[in-house]
Amino acid sequence: MWAGAAAELAALITVIVTADSLRAAVTRSHPAAAKSVTSHVVIDLIGVPIIIGVWLFLAWAISRGRDAARFAFASLFLLITMSVIIAQAQGTATYAPADAIAAAAVWFVALAAVVLVFVPASNRYFRQVAAPAAHPAG
Repeated sequence: MWAGAAAELAALITVIVTADSLRAAVTRSHPAAAKSVTSHVVIDLIGVPIIIGVWLFLAWAISRGRDAARFAFASLFLLITMSVIIAQAQGTATYAPADAIAAAAVWFVALAAVVLVFVPASNRYFRQVAAPAAHPAG
């Protein structure tokens, strides 16, 4: 999970470094879409630090044995998967191959983490909530 936060940071740095070349490539092919590239970069600059914080918080919660954090992380993994699919549908691999590679790296780290968090051997590290004891009637 800590590697996931680091991978997100690397992806953010990649977005920052490649923003100008992405903007130029899209402007050459689709001049009307240049403004949308800027908005996507701004969204990444705001959203990715938040996602890094979520990775770090979930890593902390999982290290404390919080079972709910596993399911929260599964939700984060689904969001990461959807964002990669949407980015590919928008042509990220064509216009920003470095960004697509960084996103794929984040996705693979997240996949590995979600598998490790849910393998049966990891169940012993998570606290199970005890069911309330049944009281005798009467």
